[in-house]
Amino acid sequence: MRTLVHLLASGLVNLFLVTATVVGPRFHRAPSRRANVLGPVSTVEVVNKVIAPDGFPRSTVLAGGTFPGPLIQAQKGDEFLLNVTNLLNDTSMDITTSIHWHGIFQHQSNWADGTAWITQCPIQPNGSFLYRFTVPDQAGTYWYHSHLSAQYCDGLRGPLVIYDPDDPLADMYDVDDGMVTSSFC
Repeated sequence: MRTLVHLLASGLVNLFLVTATVVGPRFHRAPSRRANVLGPVSTVEVVNKVIAPDGFPRSTVLAGGTFPGPLIQAQKGDEFLLNVTNLLNDTSMDITTSIHWHGIFQHQSNWADGTAWITQCPIQPNGSFLYRFTVPDQAGTYWYHSHLSAQYCDGLRGPLVIYDPDDPLADMYDVDDGMVTSSFC
């Protein structure tokens, strides 16, 4: 059995590899050893934080206070209950927010799509919004990001991985390496 977790931050690029374990001929996801990995039922706090992703300190908008945001992991068929709490307080930036779950089909839950002013009103400061949706037929690597103003460019984005426990091709690979590359404009 081997576990692979690797985090590399280099200049403008952040490389993030997802934890994986090989057990016999079948692939199984290992329990994550990273503190910023969330399940499908979680709370995500959106905060302002000064970081220097490109070597120059700047105010950012972050999910969970990290860049990139925390990995959200789930299994195909899981119900997502993601409570997003807006703790933004830097008035030099937008202080309302929303989260879009990129690539996730919102069948009968379009109100959880996260497009501000289209499917929901933005989350007000010190407010929260419960994104509730089920992903019955999708597995793969996706991402989430803000759909309000320039918050995506200001850092509000992260990975979302949905595993298929009945993946018919699981024995054809031994490691699941998910990567997130990021740069600030």
